[in-house]
Amino acid sequence: MTISMKTVIALALLVFPVGAGIHAVRDQRVTAVRAAEDRRTQQAKLDQEARRQREVTEAEQRKAAARAERLRPILAEARNLLPQCRQMPLGNISVNGKVVIWDETTNSLSTVQNQLSPQLLGSADDSPLTVLMIVDKRNEPVASYGNNPNPFRDPRLPQPNGGLRFPIGSTIGYQSNVEICAIHWPAKTAAGRAVVYGDMPPLSITRAKWDTTPVYGDMNGPLANWVKGLR
Repeated sequence: MTISMKTVIALALLVFPVGAGIHAVRDQRVTAVRAAEDRRTQQAKLDQEARRQREVTEAEQRKAAARAERLRPILAEARNLLPQCRQMPLGNISVNGKVVIWDETTNSLSTVQNQLSPQLLGSADDSPLTVLMIVDKRNEPVASYGNNPNPFRDPRLPQPNGGLRFPIGSTIGYQSNVEICAIHWPAKTAAGRAVVYGDMPPLSITRAKWDTTPVYGDMNGPLANWVKGLR
């Protein structure tokens, strides 16, 4: 049987596109499988890093809890001096020996301690020791963000900070400050009282319009720098 050239060409046109399509589908499947494997590998790495970070955090928390437990007797004595210290005028604080920063508002060691050098960071084993006790924290509204960000004064309210009012529905920016009492150990003497102010909140923020979560300036950095400047 003789097949004409036209028939051969027609058959070729029918066969080869189908073959090319099969190869394309196979390549797409291979690509999809590889992409899925890459995603699983990447997710496994992220999970591993998250577990590592969690383990580090838990280890640091256990160490902090152990340090805090050893400080309990010293803190009990220091608390007896807080009424006297809080009657002292605001001014300079004297440091004797190394420093421990205790947050009375959370009943825990302050995370600011993580920013102190080994030469400054104290423990229950150090003598003499200065216990810096955070006895009060305040957040003052100083800025707002939104369609109408301009604050206004309400003359019916105490000035200056109490009289600051912001438009309803705007995002409020706060500057934090902490009141600190210093106690010398083992001398058991009040060594001064001070208020430390944190950074101002950012000038501008970018977020969804419906997100009115308050914005706070950094407090830890300024407090750490203040403590370092006491030496």
